[in-house]
Amino acid sequence: MGTLEKETISAGLMNLPDDVSMQVLEDIKRERPGLDAEDDGTLELDIDSISQGLLWKIHGLIMKHAPEVEDAIRKTIQGRESPKTAAKPPPKKKNKPMSSVDQEHHIKVLEQKLGTYQRQSSGSHSQEPVLPTVEDESSGDESSGSEEE
Repeated sequence: MGTLEKETISAGLMNLPDDVSMQVLEDIKRERPGLDAEDDGTLELDIDSISQGLLWKIHGLIMKHAPEVEDAIRKTIQGRESPKTAAKPPPKKKNKPMSSVDQEHHIKVLEQKLGTYQRQSSGSHSQEPVLPTVEDESSGDESSGSEEE
């Protein structure tokens, strides 16, 4: 008996009709005479302490009266296992190693970009006037035109 069946039994006992639940309870007490129900009428016991034959009988009753329980348990188990398979694809996205020629070319391109950014940041005063000059020219024309009139 596997995990699916045991979890089906654990979850499915509450979904059985009352008469079937009483029959299961009697079977368990017959097999384990020392067990007594709690004050609230529940019975706690380790599922592994019940014989395989009785477990299969209980499983059969659950499948007969509440088959949807096992379907729900199966989906839950698959949901737990799904993240493991989902975690495997990212390693497949490894970059292919570049040849030394490609690496050197890539380094040169990056150095050029870095140089461009460094020139812009260190010579920001020379770069800023270019943009404001265009804006100043249009603004300056309007201002100049207004001042001239």
